[in-house]
Amino acid sequence: MLAGVNDTAPPATSLNDEVSLRELFLILKRGLGFVALVTLASVAVAVAWSLLTPARYVAEATIVSSPNQITLQEGQEGVTLGFDVRSVVDAATFESLATSRATFEATLNELAGTPGAPERAEQLASAASIAPLAGSGGGTALTMALRMEHPDPDVAAAWANAWTLVTVERVRAALLDDLGPIFEQTTLALEERAATLRAAELSYEAVLARDLPGLQQRLAAANARVDWLVSDLATIDRTLAGLQAEAAALPAGPGEERDRLTRDVARVEGERRAVSMTLEAERATLDALREEVAAADVAARTARRTLEDAQEAYRLVANAQPVLELVSNLTPENTRVLDAARPPSTPSDVSLLLVIALAGVIGALASVLLVFLREAVRDPAASPATSTPS
Repeated sequence: MLAGVNDTAPPATSLNDEVSLRELFLILKRGLGFVALVTLASVAVAVAWSLLTPARYVAEATIVSSPNQITLQEGQEGVTLGFDVRSVVDAATFESLATSRATFEATLNELAGTPGAPERAEQLASAASIAPLAGSGGGTALTMALRMEHPDPDVAAAWANAWTLVTVERVRAALLDDLGPIFEQTTLALEERAATLRAAELSYEAVLARDLPGLQQRLAAANARVDWLVSDLATIDRTLAGLQAEAAALPAGPGEERDRLTRDVARVEGERRAVSMTLEAERATLDALREEVAAADVAARTARRTLEDAQEAYRLVANAQPVLELVSNLTPENTRVLDAARPPSTPSDVSLLLVIALAGVIGALASVLLVFLREAVRDPAASPATSTPS
């Protein structure tokens, strides 16, 4: 009995069966009405949506940013300013500044009281878009387009212009913030140089208080005394030599003349000893004065050179401040509105023909897919002509 059941069982369907093109065509032919109905319905919905949706206008403003990067450099010649022509704000930073909530809040305040003013910052954010037109912000100028979309062209232009002005101010503020550390460095450097200059001035004043010219006069007087004593000692030596020669020429033995010469020689020798002692003392004073004058002269030269270096260093930093002020005044002008937004004359919506075409294509593809899916899940026992179960 079991064998009979096995003999009458239908054969299993092979998983490798292939569907012919004719079968696919017949499936598509049977569902052609459904495809046409869905396609027409899609086109009708798209047309109704296009006609009922109000036109949208996009107003566009353009901003260009090409500021200078300023660096403060200190080398052998002092502090100098380096200029590197490049944008501090790149495209990503620019976009983050322009699309931040703070920017939209400021734009909302800017538009307060104007016709068509938004009620919330979210309205501005949903209508805004931004795109780079040229450059990337690094080594070239950065040009950005700011767009606002609105059903009213005048309102779109007003929103775009307000957003553009607020964005320019925020970008300028960011660029000036980059100059802040340089200003701080310059101020600190100027304070340090001022302190160094004051110390150098005090040192120089202390050196001048030592009265170098007076020491030099004393040295000259000491030199003159030493020269006079040397000359006096030479005269005494000549006198003593003459007396000794005269005494040697006298005949031997006592006598008044010999006694006189002996007394004169003793007196001249005493004078010579006194002059020699005075000369030694004056020479010691002269050596001390020479050392003092030399030390004072070296100290004066060193103090003068230190003072001149401190004055030059202070001057270089002090001269940097006006340049930085000039740069800070010029830098904001490098970010400016290139083209203000104007009320657009034509809407930016997609054309009706394009909407119809896209709706027809999408509807047709979707309906064909549904036809094939319906055929795939159809009961195999159903009639191919009716596709309904028996």
